[in-house]
Amino acid sequence: MSARSTPMPGGPIAWPPRGWRRVRERLGKLRAPRQGDQTASTARRTIAPFTPALIADLVGVNDRANRDIDHDRAGSGASDRDQRRPEQRYGKSEVIALAKRERLVALGWPPDALRLARCLTERAEPHAVLTVETDSGTWVLDNRRRGILAWGSVPYRWLAREVPRRFLWQRIRS
Repeated sequence: MSARSTPMPGGPIAWPPRGWRRVRERLGKLRAPRQGDQTASTARRTIAPFTPALIADLVGVNDRANRDIDHDRAGSGASDRDQRRPEQRYGKSEVIALAKRERLVALGWPPDALRLARCLTERAEPHAVLTVETDSGTWVLDNRRRGILAWGSVPYRWLAREVPRRFLWQRIRS
């Protein structure tokens, strides 16, 4: 793994994915605000320092979630409601990305540095990953790969990702 990435470039505002309002409501309930947290008026681009401890957190959370939650390609027969809950054993890439986000927030990570992104895989299949903004660029936690990767090294066609603290998504110029 290279120790450098670049920031993921933003573009114009995009429509949120279907069902995002329910997901966003759930994300807002991850934890109560703590003293020192940024407010909406002071938040710009929250980044985390790219340290050995940060790398260990990212790799550990990514690999554990990838092992603990089976990606449901063919459909498990579970209802849509069940598939939206990260506690479920089976889930789609969005559920796995949300579970990773929840685990990192529980470890004390700044929520605004953790952003979901939509993309198309090499086979043009819709996919979702968790992106992490650091002082060393944007990193990807993906249920299809071990470890963490610089966003530019992942062979996906990037579509959009969420804007921190807003009910908006932003297209990605890649």
